[in-house]
This record gives sequence, structure tokens and C-alpha cells, in this order.
Amino acid sequence: GIALLPPLPLLYFFLAITGLGWGTSNNLINFLVTEATNGDSGKITLIHTCFSIGAFAGPLMVGFSVAIGIGWRLPVGAVAIMALLLLPLILLMPLHEPASMNQTNKTKQPLHFFKQWRYYLFMFMLFFYVGVEIGFSSWLVTYLTTWRSFTESHAQSYLSLLWISMIVGRITISLLGSKVKKAPFLLIESTGMVVSAILLIIGRQPVILAVAVVLLGLSFSAFYGMVVANANFLVKISSLASGIMFSMGGLGSSTLPYLAGFFSERNGIVYGLWSLTAAAGILVILTVINVADSRISQK
Repeated sequence: GIALLPPLPLLYFFLAITGLGWGTSNNLINFLVTEATNGDSGKITLIHTCFSIGAFAGPLMVGFSVAIGIGWRLPVGAVAIMALLLLPLILLMPLHEPASMNQTNKTKQPLHFFKQWRYYLFMFMLFFYVGVEIGFSSWLVTYLTTWRSFTESHAQSYLSLLWISMIVGRITISLLGSKVKKAPFLLIESTGMVVSAILLIIGRQPVILAVAVVLLGLSFSAFYGMVVANANFLVKISSLASGIMFSMGGLGSSTLPYLAGFFSERNGIVYGLWSLTAAAGILVILTVINVADSRISQK
């Protein structure tokens, strides 16, 4: 539908359907992998590695298609064909309903996860993390071209560097798996987000900016998967618990970049990045609370 260049109201409709499909797929995949692996952080992170590879390859495919004169409609059509091919693949996959879902016909789905304060902690961690990640990846090129006078191609190469760093970090964590302690790791990553964001804002030399981008990508790399693994005891309670928690990430992905754009329009792009850095600072506070609570639980 998008490739046909429809009138604006229909374009909004097609984009809404695209977002609905992405959100549904993301929530279901996270839930099924968490259920099947019993919250194995390495395998959950491996799933997000695949997401990162797709997010990195997609823009390259479009850019290459435009550069050689084919246009952008061909890669969009290729995405549509790949989505269509998922249908028989899903039908053939040996998926079984989780035990928690099999009980829904006999008893009412439990809602006591709402009484768990840590459930809200993990919800807000996903909200701020996804918002900060999408915000920086969305505004990085604009920041480098308008504030640091980079050329468009140079700035795009830094965005590619961000995604490559995320992929490398996620592959590393997927290999380490359960050897990594979740709560301290989340604190390290959130702290890395703040440090690298500040370095990105105040840095002037291309080398310093490149270091900041790599550090930012590594800090983003496994946060989502680690949160899901850390929240496994809550997520596996029911599909409703996981669906609501994952949806908070989607809400953050639209809210925080919008706020960054609002501040950028009024005061300049740097203020938009500072707003995202402040959100990363809140993430540090949340991860500190998570570490403190995990230590209390161990005692």
C-alpha cells in the first residue's frame, strides 16, 4: 500500500497497520522465546541481534536501490514479499501454547502481577530504554549534519557504526548467555548510555564522536533482552503480563523521540539530545533500584 503512494489518509492507515504488525510480532516473539528458554538472556539477546541485523540491512537495501536508479519501491515490495512468505512459515512452525495460556479456558487469567512493584520497574525500564535508543538512532544523522557540519554520507556512516556496535554487543552477550549477572549488567549499560551520550554532545573531533557512537551502541546492545530475562518470573505468568510490559517499550519509542523533536524545534538539536540523555539518567536510577532489590532478595 505504501509503495503505491496513496492519499495521505490511506498512508496514515497503512503506517498504522505496519506499526500494529511490528508491535504484535515483537511482543509475541519475545513472549514465546522467553517461555521456551525459561528466560535465557543469551537466547533472548540473540533474537534482538536478528532484529538489529534487519534494521541495519533495511536502510542499506533502500539506499543502494536508490543509488543505482531503481528507486525505493522495489525494496518496499521485497519487504512485502518477505512478509507474505512468513505466513506459511508460521503455519509450519512447531509452536505450542504455553502452559500458562492453556489454563485460561479453565480459570481466569491471573492479574496478581499488577501487585508486584517490580513489574512496574521493568515496564519503565523498557519505556525509557526503547525511547532513548530510538531517539538517538533517529536524531543522530540530523545532529551530525546540522550541529557538527558532517556531510550526509559521513553522518550516515556513523549511524551504521551505531548499529554495527549494537550487533557486535548483542552477539557477544548471546554467546555469554547466563554467565552475565543481569542486574549489575543493566546498571553498567545504563551508565554507559549516559557517559557516551554526554561525550557525543560535547565532543568535537570525529574520532571522539566515533568513540561515543561505538560506546553508545554497545550500551544499547543487550539492555532489552536483559530486562526481559530479569523479568522472566513476571513475564511467564501470562501473555497479558508480557504484552503490557512490552507495549511500554513501544510507547517509549514514540514518546521520547517526539519530546526530543519538540525541544529540538524550540531550542536546537542539542537540547533534544540532552532530553534523551536525561531520560537515560532516569534509566540509571531505575537500574540502581533493580540492583539494590536483587541484593536484598539474595539475602
